[in-house]
Amino acid sequence: AGALAPDFGPPSLSPSTGAVLVCAREPLVAFNLELAPPATVDDAKHIAALIRDGGPQGLPGVRAIGVELALSPSQGVPVAQVSTNIERPLEVSMATVAAAVASHAPLAAAELVGLAPQAALDGFPAHLEMPGFDPALHVIENVLGGAAPVASG
Repeated sequence: AGALAPDFGPPSLSPSTGAVLVCAREPLVAFNLELAPPATVDDAKHIAALIRDGGPQGLPGVRAIGVELALSPSQGVPVAQVSTNIERPLEVSMATVAAAVASHAPLAAAELVGLAPQAALDGFPAHLEMPGFDPALHVIENVLGGAAPVASG
């Protein structure tokens, strides 16, 4: 029980070289949504609990928490944010996550941390600001020169 069978190579370990285990998964997308004032961190926490995988309105493969950011220089108030990790971005897009959050509170802005596959950005609402986003720097296919991720299934 618990033993793994190799996909490639001999069925038993070599006494001198052992084995190598290689795993792969879809890219993880770190995606944050700022709620428009007067939303509070309690609002962000409540929304995160609703939309995370396993929540009442749960999105599959979405991890979410509500956090409070430092004071907004333009608004002079703390910013409430729903911070998410989208574990299956080829199935659940950033637009889907944004719509789920927006169904509970108005959104002020979005933030992509790192890279995302183009499919995760498909249908993203044009009206939602994402400061600092540059497709040349933040879309995996552009960074890798056109190599497209393959959906698992």
